[in-house]
Amino acid sequence: MISKTAFVRTAIPVLLIVLLATTFVLGRRSRRTDAGLSIEPIVAIHPADVDRIRIDARFSRPEAAPIILFRVPEWDGWAVQLDGATVPGRASRVEDFFGRILSTRAQRIVTREPAHHAALYVSGATADSVLLEDAEQATLVHLLFGLPGRDRGSLYMRLGGERTVYAVDPAPSFFLTRESEYWADTRVFPAPIDIDRVEFVQYGDTHAFVREYRDGQDVWHDGAARVDAARVHGKLRALFGLQADTVRRAYPFVGDPIVVRLDDRREYVVTYSGIDESAISVMVRGPRLYETGTSEAFVYTVPRDNFLDATPLGEQRSR
Repeated sequence: MISKTAFVRTAIPVLLIVLLATTFVLGRRSRRTDAGLSIEPIVAIHPADVDRIRIDARFSRPEAAPIILFRVPEWDGWAVQLDGATVPGRASRVEDFFGRILSTRAQRIVTREPAHHAALYVSGATADSVLLEDAEQATLVHLLFGLPGRDRGSLYMRLGGERTVYAVDPAPSFFLTRESEYWADTRVFPAPIDIDRVEFVQYGDTHAFVREYRDGQDVWHDGAARVDAARVHGKLRALFGLQADTVRRAYPFVGDPIVVRLDDRREYVVTYSGIDESAISVMVRGPRLYETGTSEAFVYTVPRDNFLDATPLGEQRSR
């Protein structure tokens, strides 16, 4: 049998090991008590409250100009300043930005000492800055992002005006490295248009495709001649799917017109003019198409081949 003295000698080291292991586990848990916790100033914001976003990537892109996004009610969407001009913003990317930024959660607290801010690149002078403002340009929240965590699975972040530095999910770093072009909407038609709703499309004075429905069939005519519906649909898909290489604000120009009329009598008027052998300049006027009531318009530069695919002129290339 084991004596009491031997039992005590054996039990004490075991108890010490258990105690040390428990302390270590609890210590790790205590350091992670903030893991996944919401940061109240961020959670309190709803995307509808934000009217202006300023992204100043001083750490990620030191030489880049700030990116400024703002709502434009007349356009029913967002705008971005690009190359000194104001152009439509890509709404889906702004929504994605909100989804990532406003879901930021703390993995842990890194420090509460302001003396460490500069070394972690979360100071006001060195951090990547994301500023969200309301319609009166009052600050809703100011986020300062710095170095990635040592585990590369986190990003150091501080709220402007506060001392605490958090380690958060690194997802926001994706937006901090984007150029202004990422936010610009380069689609000539900003929303999908149902081809089945088009009843008339006219290309200058040369072609006028008119739709009729006969016995449930889709019938198109160009004057007295019947036109293959697949041919017209192909032109419309190419037209509605045009992507611009560049977008700028400019005064409306005189050029050749394309008129697209929908079944509710709304019209889109496309004006185009050749630039060179590779590019076409295009302007679009129509319902819900970023019209501000000013004399300016959005002018898109699109590849010539892509544009010719949207017109009967393109058929001459294949002959």
